[in-house]
Formats: sequence, C-alpha cells, structure tokens
Amino acid sequence: MNEDALKYINELYAPETDQIRAARERISKEDFSVHISPYEGKLLQTLIHIGRVKTCVEIGTLGGYSALWLAQALSSNNGHLYTCEHDDKRLKMAHTTLKDVKNVTIVEGDAAETLPELGRRLPKIDMVFIDADKKSYLTYLDWAERVLQPGGIIVADDTLLKGSVYKKDLPYRVRASTCNTLKEFNFRLADPKYYTSILLPTDAGLTIAVKK
Repeated sequence: MNEDALKYINELYAPETDQIRAARERISKEDFSVHISPYEGKLLQTLIHIGRVKTCVEIGTLGGYSALWLAQALSSNNGHLYTCEHDDKRLKMAHTTLKDVKNVTIVEGDAAETLPELGRRLPKIDMVFIDADKKSYLTYLDWAERVLQPGGIIVADDTLLKGSVYKKDLPYRVRASTCNTLKEFNFRLADPKYYTSILLPTDAGLTIAVKK
C-alpha cells in the first residue's frame, strides 16, 4: 500500500493508544517482525464488534501487540481472549505486554497440543485469529472448523506468504511444502459452500471467513 495512504488511514481510523504504541516500540526492538499493522488491529476490532464476539482464540501471541487490539474490543463486549504461544522469548515479551490486561489468558505451549483442551473447556468460541507457524495452518484450520458454530469468524494473517501462493518461483526462504499448505488453506476458506470469505491484499495477505 502507498505509504502516504497507509499513514492517513492509520492516523484517522486506527490511532494507537499510548499502551499499544509503547508495546509496539518495545516489541520492535526485540523482534521486528512480530506485529500486525495498526489498521489491521482496527480491522480485528471492527470484526469483533460486527460479530458480537465474546470469546476469541488467538493462535500466535508473538509479543502481544495484536492481543492488545483484540482485548480492547472484547472488553466492550465483556469478552475474553485466549492467546496461544510456545516460544520462550515471545512468551516473555507477551507477559510483559499483557500483564495489566484483565481479559486475556496466555496459553503456553505448542498450540497443536493446547488447542484441543481449550476447545473442550470453552463452551463457545466466536472467533479464531491465526498468525503463527505457517506449516501448521491446516492443523489450526481443522481445529477452528470443529469448534466454531455457523456465524463464527476465522481471520488468518500472512496468507499470501510473500506472494508464493501465486508466483511461479518460490521467494527466498519459502519452502514448497509451506507454500502448498497455504494454497490448500486458502482453497478451503474460499469454498462458498462453507464460508463467506475474502483474502484482503494487505502486504502479507489477510484472510477473513465467516462460517456458514
């Protein structure tokens, strides 16, 4: 996106709170690639309000930046966020970022192992946000399809995978197996029999799907 247009959108529609801005600046010093953009954070908030989401599961806490955006919107619905992370460095950052946020539970461990128990424990899940290891996206999608009721929302980041899903040649450091996983992931969410969905052409690609 044009940088001037992005700056205009972020400043007008998605201004960061002091807490969110401070978190971004701190996280960026330690791990520069681990947060969504402000306008994507505001988009997540908009989806929470449209869908009247009360329970959201985030797969991939990273430094906790996106969790702040999610938790802020959920708080107005008396909602709660369960955010999953396994990396020790990022867990440390996330605990610092989210230490004063009351409506967030950090679920530590490999999401492939923690999600089944989370699905059994929570009576209803309204929204799943996937932004984690790309090779496991189909595993996360299988789980989301099981736990979400009709009207449930799936959002997934980085679904263009550096353009690999539509380019003939793989970009640097993108494996063919991971590319094939994302192609299958997008193919499934694009199926109109099961979802009303769209892949937004953000820099990384952001897929939004509502389960039918």
